[in-house]
Amino acid sequence: MTSRRVVNEPTISRDRVWLETIIGFTASASIFAMAMRRISPSLRPVAKYTLESGRKLRADIAQVARVLTPVIQARQKHPTGSGAEKKGSSSGNTDDHPQDLVQWLIEASKGADTHPDAIIVKALFLIVAAIHTSALTAIHALYDLCAYPEFMEELRVEAVEEIGANGWSSTSLLRLRKMESFLKESGRVNSGAVVSFQRLTLAPIRLSNGFCIPAGTHICVAADARSRDPKLYEEPTEFRPLRFYAPPKDADVGVDTANLFSSVAAGDSWFGVGRQACPGRWYASAQIKLVLCILLIDYDFMFPEGQGRPQNWIEDERIGPNMEQMILFKRRAATA
Repeated sequence: MTSRRVVNEPTISRDRVWLETIIGFTASASIFAMAMRRISPSLRPVAKYTLESGRKLRADIAQVARVLTPVIQARQKHPTGSGAEKKGSSSGNTDDHPQDLVQWLIEASKGADTHPDAIIVKALFLIVAAIHTSALTAIHALYDLCAYPEFMEELRVEAVEEIGANGWSSTSLLRLRKMESFLKESGRVNSGAVVSFQRLTLAPIRLSNGFCIPAGTHICVAADARSRDPKLYEEPTEFRPLRFYAPPKDADVGVDTANLFSSVAAGDSWFGVGRQACPGRWYASAQIKLVLCILLIDYDFMFPEGQGRPQNWIEDERIGPNMEQMILFKRRAATA
């Protein structure tokens, strides 16, 4: 789904080489960044050409460029779209413009940023932000479901009832209140990093209490600690799947946005806050819920006998799920 939103060209978005490349680029970028951190800044201009991770990263970028450059050039030459795109048959839109990330970057670019290479780098940056965060969040959720199997059936019943009544729709996903709470709690206890919102001040910043942050200061927020702050959460070290669940008093009542997984309320730091909050958090939330619903409805799954939830790894300031843990799946019998 994300691939199609990046470039709505069926011959590209479903191509196996393309999919493997954009997924692999996320890993390549992460491995390369961690390797470069251990090298002196004075040696990095040379090291980026000698490291195996650097060569892999450049190969991924070159492969993406071979695929996207002709598309970008064609759209720049014919800015109102053409062929199937103009008729709206490929995307379902009557708009003359294809509705995807590549098109939006083309339309927003000016000056040197209109060069295909610049647009491709921006697209890859957003691909990294979209793929690895959603994937890791879904893995954390699967691990937590396996760790609390007694809650798995409760989520399954909710998914079956809601989707059975209203189908696979955005409305159905928003009405999965228990799943929202579960995902939010999983995100709270499994922070993506020890610290977040890392910024470098370009000018002095004076805070409301009078304290001044000098220019050139590296600042960040203790995200992992905030998610366990007893001032924000009652008994923060305890995993409570229904911590954010509020039973609706009326079947037609709206959803409390503060209880949504995509919320950016106080303490909920996984999607950012304010103007810096992730603009794609609703899309990411819907994606993850779709994955969990399909797995819950169609499969039984569990850790191998005698195994519990694996510990998360910590690398520098980053936190992630153990990527070697096995999960056993068995297709469930079809229900009437």
